[in-house]
Parts: sequence; structure tokens; C-alpha cells
Amino acid sequence: MGRLALTIGDRLYRVDAAGVLGAVTGTGLGRGPSDVPAAQTNLATVMGMCVAPDGVVYVSEWVQVRKVDAQGVLREVIARDGVSALNQYAGDGGPALDARFDGADGVAVDRAGNLFVSDSRLDGARVRRVDASTGRIDTVAGGAVPGVAGAGGLARDAQLAGRGPLAIDPRGNVLFCDRQAHRVVRIGVR
Repeated sequence: MGRLALTIGDRLYRVDAAGVLGAVTGTGLGRGPSDVPAAQTNLATVMGMCVAPDGVVYVSEWVQVRKVDAQGVLREVIARDGVSALNQYAGDGGPALDARFDGADGVAVDRAGNLFVSDSRLDGARVRRVDASTGRIDTVAGGAVPGVAGAGGLARDAQLAGRGPLAIDPRGNVLFCDRQAHRVVRIGVR
């Protein structure tokens, strides 16, 4: 994919080892189909993106997450075909392709390849994980009631106030920037 990936508007770009900027996705005009070369399709309502350790790029598009795989093909990861609608959180315990988001925002991938997505709207704020080995999605922090309670306790019982970017620290903890509460939350995920 290159040394760096970034979004400008609803297009995905890469900066290669020579420092040259090149488009990865198409025109940036509306949501295009998946399972085609990324250069021949489009993204829509890009909220967040990250580059995994293996070079795969993940992009959250509000109600879904897609990736540009090692072959340069844009593929669905969560909320297949964009059928999810706002305020329809669902799918924990099942395949990520069958899940639904209230509003996907930040994305991050740990060293094991697990994908983390921040998700919130009216049905609470949460951080969800897609297990790299099983493809199963589960909530690891937050839940149905938005707020700022639960520091020091189990992440699953904590309250998060809103969506935000994610990062993975050197120890494998998920860092969540809770924009509405103006705080960074460390989530120990084992």
C-alpha cells in the first residue's frame, strides 16, 4: 500500500517510499461497489481509517467498514452492502459481515490483526472488536447508555460518551479518544 495512507474528502490516497502521492480509490463521488479494484470504486462518508501491520488499509464509512486488501481490492468487513441504517446497532456474537452500526468512526488494528471500531449514535457509545481468527464481532467497552462512568472497572461495564478515533499502544491496549467527554480512555483488551 505504501508508507502512509490518508483520506482527503472521501478518497483514499497513499504516499509511497519515494514520497509520491497517489490515489487508491476512484473519483470520490458517492459510494461504489465492493469486491472490485479500489481504483475502480468509491468511498462515501469516510469517518476514520488506519493501516494494519500487514499493510491492509481499513476505512470506516459511517454504517460500515471496508478494507483495501493486499491485492488492492476494496472489500466489505462489517455491514455488508451498506444495508445498515442509523440507530440499528446489532450483531454482537456473530459474523462481522452481518453486524450493524449506529455510527462507525475510529478504526484501529492490533498486532494480532484484530480490528477495533468505535460506534455510537443514539443507542449508546461502544468500542467493538472483530476477532482476526474467527471474524466474530463483540463489544469490548461501553454499551447502551452514554456517559463517563466506570473508570478502573471492567471495560464492558464502562460508559463512553461518544464516537472518536482509536489507536493501539505498544502494550496492545486500545486508546479511545472520547470526543464528547474530552478524554482519552485506555481499554485493556486481552
